Amino acid sequence: MLYRALLLLALVSARAGVAEVLPPASTNNLWYRNTDGDTVIVFVHGFLSDSRACWLSEDSRTYWPQLISTDPQFAGVAIFLGGYYTEQDSADYGVRHAADELMSALKRRDNLRKNVLDKKNVIFICHSLGGVVARYMIEKNFTDFADKNVGLILIASPSYGSEEANRLAWLAQLFGNQLGKDLKWGNETLKDLDSRFKDLIYQRRLKNLVGVEAYENHFIIHRRWWLSDISRVVTEDSAGRYFGAPKLLRNTDHFTCVKPTSRSHPTYELLIDFYQQQYLPLLARAVGSVPASPGPVYERQWTRRDNHDREFSEIVTQVSTIQLQNAYQLATGTYRLTNPEGRIYRVDFAHNGEACATNTNPDGGLGGKVLISGDGKSFAWFRRWAGGPCTEIYTMFYEVQRTLCVSNCR
Repeated sequence: MLYRALLLLALVSARAGVAEVLPPASTNNLWYRNTDGDTVIVFVHGFLSDSRACWLSEDSRTYWPQLISTDPQFAGVAIFLGGYYTEQDSADYGVRHAADELMSALKRRDNLRKNVLDKKNVIFICHSLGGVVARYMIEKNFTDFADKNVGLILIASPSYGSEEANRLAWLAQLFGNQLGKDLKWGNETLKDLDSRFKDLIYQRRLKNLVGVEAYENHFIIHRRWWLSDISRVVTEDSAGRYFGAPKLLRNTDHFTCVKPTSRSHPTYELLIDFYQQQYLPLLARAVGSVPASPGPVYERQWTRRDNHDREFSEIVTQVSTIQLQNAYQLATGTYRLTNPEGRIYRVDFAHNGEACATNTNPDGGLGGKVLISGDGKSFAWFRRWAGGPCTEIYTMFYEVQRTLCVSNCR
């Protein structure tokens, strides 16, 4: 009888597989594994997801936290499944509210054991919107992380927004979903956070912070030998803004990039490489450190350029152009700067090599004008002349922000 019971138990356990180690659906902010060690990995899921669905590969029934828990090099590392409220009808529950929810969970004690922030070493693994929420939380509460060794892994996180969110803006508007609105490309919430988080890094408010960013390889719908993907949900420009060039995760889309099925999956390799090459050296420096001399001080300063540095077509995109023939030749056009952080401060143009107008003398020449927009992101030109075809030669002067060392430079 006992033998049959043990056999039945073994069969049930074998069939259950990963189901035994999955959290309940729609559940967040709970320990997956709490240890007495001083290192914790905090998972933060993405938009309209949770701590179960985000990291689970339904095809292989592989759960990323469970994969880490069986890896010998992470023995003794605690795992916390962080999250926040995100539903279609979450209304005005925005990034700020989600960040506050996550921060409260990191401080909450579990049966008088250490909470997440009691641990010295904290690694965040964030998907999509989860990266935005984590950055908002860290920047807002940076004093709580000042004595920590912080690792930040941002995977397909739209730090500057997503064009796909722009296309679905009507849906977010229909449901009044603030988190959906916050994901639009270049919206004010993300732009402000982008600047503040850069300042956090450049001002070294968190001296022991290392990170890596990565993005998906394909659009959600992808077929081999079919038409090339129109776009990714999160592009390289939006995914890589703080920790060097972002890593392209081979053969993944926006969702499979956080569902590793084995330790040879590109995202799991990303974690291993980050842990071995960046995070462990950070811990070694922190443990063996002595009072150091003041570190470099950086400032964000405007650096001026002109379009001789690069091809004109790489700097601006043409928005519109019109050509009419009448008693006079007439042409107009609008160009927009491709670098979202740059600004145009002057545009000169010449007619067949002869200077005819600049933005400082808009009515000069044969009726030519150049008008720069108030935000410095675009310029429009207007030319009218008599006679045959002419060649317009533009020289655009623009400036971009660069971080420069101003003291204690090495």
